[in-house]
Amino acid sequence: MEVEQLAVPKKKAAEEYEAYKQELRYAKSQFNRDMLGLYAHMKHGGKVIDLWEAMKLASLNEQGDPKLAVCRADSPKCQFIRKFRNAWINNNWAIVESGGGVFRSMHRQSNGHHTYFEDDVKIPEGFFPDWKDAQTNKFVERTVETITPIIPAKILNPLRSHKLENYHVLWEVEDWKLVPKDPMLLKRITPNMFLVLATWNLSKLEQAVIRGRA
Repeated sequence: MEVEQLAVPKKKAAEEYEAYKQELRYAKSQFNRDMLGLYAHMKHGGKVIDLWEAMKLASLNEQGDPKLAVCRADSPKCQFIRKFRNAWINNNWAIVESGGGVFRSMHRQSNGHHTYFEDDVKIPEGFFPDWKDAQTNKFVERTVETITPIIPAKILNPLRSHKLENYHVLWEVEDWKLVPKDPMLLKRITPNMFLVLATWNLSKLEQAVIRGRA
């Protein structure tokens, strides 16, 4: 999966981390907290990604759906819903913005018998081309769904002391009906900035298991 990962030399990241740590004593702004979290990861050689930019660069597949999917690591399935923004123009509702959307993660109710999807990662308006049908030139509503990749035990085990819902998985979906590939484990810092914790290739055995759960 070709996703741009941002990195800063360890020494530089450590210096910036200490600077924001000191600044946070005087200005407890969300911006300073966000930068501290990013540099805390990067000072140890970690990398981060701008998810919105990654989505834009990956663009859409032949079906007009995103080529990347993202959802909470504890979610069995992931949905993407195209989003529009309407406005009242000349006594009619008209679509004035599209090209945005939302990735939704699956949750289970406390009784364990029912599931539902909840908005998770939002992509702002205009990041993708307008959701128009090439032939009719009309805006097309669409929801796509796919299986979330399996996280290998060697990556999952160190996270056992934390809640898996605090992490996200990003992966490539050339076709939302096929088995996912090239996953990446992430930790969200801001709505669009994520720490890269691990990457892996799904083995044929893991792909077979995922295929059976589809």
